[in-house]
Amino acid sequence: MSSVRSLLCAVFAILFLAGSNASAQDCNGYDQSEFTLAADTAEQQLGELEKLADTILETGMIGADTGRRVDMVMNSYAGNFFKAYQAAHAAADKAASTEGAEGDARLLTDFELLATRHETRTIALALKWEKIHASVVQGQIKEANLSLPGDVSPLQQLTQEGQQQLAMNDVFRPDFLSIAQRGEAQKNSFGALCRSAASAVGELIVPTADAALVWKCVAPCMIKKWSACWQCIASVGPAAIQAWNDFQSCWSQNSKLWWRTWCLAKFVARLA
Repeated sequence: MSSVRSLLCAVFAILFLAGSNASAQDCNGYDQSEFTLAADTAEQQLGELEKLADTILETGMIGADTGRRVDMVMNSYAGNFFKAYQAAHAAADKAASTEGAEGDARLLTDFELLATRHETRTIALALKWEKIHASVVQGQIKEANLSLPGDVSPLQQLTQEGQQQLAMNDVFRPDFLSIAQRGEAQKNSFGALCRSAASAVGELIVPTADAALVWKCVAPCMIKKWSACWQCIASVGPAAIQAWNDFQSCWSQNSKLWWRTWCLAKFVARLA
């Protein structure tokens, strides 16, 4: 799954770059501002969340204001990420229904590249909050009342497929942390956009059938197979809405930040 996606991601990126020389029919003046604003805001917010987590780990201190800020930005980030998806979906749907006369199917590629990069980073963020959670329990991080001993991590509630893989590997946290750290170190390289080092974690926390909703639609839309593009877009829509609803349900189940970062990571992995 991940190797196929890596290859197709590279192909889609080439198609997207080639699309910059597209005909006038492709360049129809479609307003991309809604997508751009949501995507740029999500990028900025995820960067802030990463910096806040890093600061907590470096200083060993966290106050109530910081916790509230993380909670607020994380929730807002999820909303903007979903808005970016909705804008890309609407643009591709319009292009498919008008056979390229209106809309812009290329926004689907823009979103997929954003989502692939953010999948790596949100998993790494969740692992940082696992570490913060452990440090709070052990008394290494002060002025925090964010978790209690005995809390069960969502990472411990893996799919059956993921549990089998863990049993075969005979490893748990160290392996996941190593994967996420490699993804974090490589996140700015183009290769990492397509070969997310954290994708193995994503495949464990999200059932295979539910993961990566958008990427399968990029190929038919980019090569202008409009009927296949429209059918794929139509099939993705309800599943994406379900992913959003599931995220909100997960979010409301527990106010602990380590829990909510896993809700976020799962949501991003499902849309990517």
